[in-house]
Amino acid sequence: MKGGRHGRHNSEQQRQDCLELCQRLGVELPVVFMDNDLSAYSGKKRPGYLDLLERVKLGPSRIVAWHVDRLL
Repeated sequence: MKGGRHGRHNSEQQRQDCLELCQRLGVELPVVFMDNDLSAYSGKKRPGYLDLLERVKLGPSRIVAWHVDRLL
């Protein structure tokens, strides 16, 4: 994840923001899926994203993303 239009450039800062939101929402034991420096637009496989999709197939899930474009 590189710097861009959203201001907080560091992927670790974005992860921390999401974990803080999970805490405020009462989400227990959040699981983090990350693909550092892999753009959805590159066409490369994103292991973290693929793992997220598999996790969702298992049943009800809550997905917290720093910005919706992180999921594209």
